[in-house]
Amino acid sequence: MLMSTPLSKRIRNLGCCCLAMLLSLVFSGCSLIPEYQRPALPVPADQLSAVVPAGDASIAIALTADEEALAAELSPKGELRVLLQSALTFNRDFRVAVLGGG
Repeated sequence: MLMSTPLSKRIRNLGCCCLAMLLSLVFSGCSLIPEYQRPALPVPADQLSAVVPAGDASIAIALTADEEALAAELSPKGELRVLLQSALTFNRDFRVAVLGGG
Protein backbone atom coordinates (compact mmCIF):
# COMPACT_ATOMS: atom_id res chain seq x y z
CA MET A 1 0.00 0.00 0.00
CA LEU A 2 1.34 3.38 -1.00
CA MET A 3 1.52 6.05 1.56
CA SER A 4 0.63 9.54 0.54
CA THR A 5 2.58 11.20 3.31
CA PRO A 6 5.02 13.90 2.16
CA LEU A 7 8.74 13.22 2.26
CA SER A 8 10.64 14.56 5.18
CA LYS A 9 12.60 17.79 4.83
CA ARG A 10 15.89 15.94 5.19
CA ILE A 11 15.16 13.62 2.25
CA ARG A 12 14.05 16.53 0.04
CA ASN A 13 17.27 18.43 0.86
CA LEU A 14 19.30 15.31 0.07
CA GLY A 15 17.62 15.07 -3.34
CA CYS A 16 18.34 18.73 -4.08
CA CYS A 17 21.98 18.32 -3.03
CA CYS A 18 22.38 15.25 -5.23
CA LEU A 19 20.82 17.08 -8.16
CA ALA A 20 23.12 20.08 -7.62
CA MET A 21 26.18 17.82 -7.46
CA LEU A 22 25.12 15.96 -10.59
CA LEU A 23 24.58 19.21 -12.51
CA SER A 24 27.93 20.60 -11.36
CA LEU A 25 29.69 17.44 -12.57
CA VAL A 26 27.91 17.59 -15.92
CA PHE A 27 28.69 21.26 -16.49
CA SER A 28 32.28 21.01 -15.29
CA GLY A 29 32.94 18.70 -18.22
CA CYS A 30 31.78 21.37 -20.66
CA SER A 31 34.30 23.93 -21.79
CA LEU A 32 33.29 27.40 -22.84
CA ILE A 33 36.69 28.39 -24.22
CA PRO A 34 37.09 28.47 -28.01
CA GLU A 35 38.78 25.61 -29.80
CA TYR A 36 42.57 25.99 -30.04
CA GLN A 37 43.87 26.97 -33.46
CA ARG A 38 47.56 26.72 -34.19
CA PRO A 39 49.19 29.90 -35.40
CA ALA A 40 50.45 29.91 -38.96
CA LEU A 41 54.10 29.02 -39.33
CA PRO A 42 56.38 31.34 -41.29
CA VAL A 43 57.40 28.59 -43.70
CA PRO A 44 56.36 27.89 -47.29
CA ALA A 45 53.51 25.47 -47.92
CA ASP A 46 55.59 23.18 -50.12
CA GLN A 47 59.25 22.63 -50.88
CA LEU A 48 59.03 24.01 -54.43
CA SER A 49 58.23 27.50 -53.20
CA ALA A 50 61.01 27.30 -50.60
CA VAL A 51 63.82 28.17 -53.00
CA VAL A 52 63.55 31.92 -53.46
CA PRO A 53 66.29 34.04 -54.99
CA ALA A 54 68.52 35.60 -52.34
CA GLY A 55 67.74 39.11 -53.58
CA ASP A 56 64.22 38.84 -52.17
CA ALA A 57 65.42 38.54 -48.56
CA SER A 58 66.11 41.50 -46.33
CA ILE A 59 69.64 40.30 -45.59
CA ALA A 60 71.82 38.85 -48.34
CA ILE A 61 74.27 36.34 -46.88
CA ALA A 62 77.31 35.47 -48.99
CA LEU A 63 79.13 32.17 -48.77
CA THR A 64 82.83 32.32 -48.00
CA ALA A 65 85.38 31.12 -50.55
CA ASP A 66 85.89 27.86 -48.63
CA GLU A 67 82.13 27.25 -48.49
CA GLU A 68 81.81 27.98 -52.22
CA ALA A 69 84.63 25.53 -52.98
CA LEU A 70 83.07 22.81 -50.82
CA ALA A 71 79.64 23.34 -52.38
CA ALA A 72 81.15 23.18 -55.88
CA GLU A 73 83.03 20.01 -54.97
CA LEU A 74 79.97 18.27 -53.52
CA SER A 75 77.54 19.46 -56.18
CA PRO A 76 79.08 20.33 -59.56
CA LYS A 77 75.72 21.47 -61.02
CA GLY A 78 75.35 24.20 -58.39
CA GLU A 79 72.06 23.19 -56.77
CA LEU A 80 73.72 22.75 -53.38
CA ARG A 81 74.99 26.33 -53.46
CA VAL A 82 71.46 27.60 -54.10
CA LEU A 83 70.11 25.53 -51.21
CA LEU A 84 72.89 26.70 -48.88
CA GLN A 85 72.30 30.32 -49.86
CA SER A 86 68.56 29.92 -49.27
CA ALA A 87 69.12 28.21 -45.92
CA LEU A 88 71.44 30.94 -44.70
CA THR A 89 69.19 33.71 -45.97
CA PHE A 90 65.96 32.42 -44.46
CA ASN A 91 67.30 31.00 -41.18
CA ARG A 92 65.58 33.12 -38.52
CA ASP A 93 68.12 32.35 -35.78
CA PHE A 94 71.02 33.21 -38.07
CA ARG A 95 69.32 36.45 -39.10
CA VAL A 96 68.84 37.47 -35.46
CA ALA A 97 72.49 36.73 -34.75
CA VAL A 98 73.67 38.77 -37.76
CA LEU A 99 71.48 41.71 -36.80
CA GLY A 100 72.77 41.54 -33.23
CA GLY A 101 69.35 40.97 -31.73
CA GLY A 102 70.33 38.34 -29.28
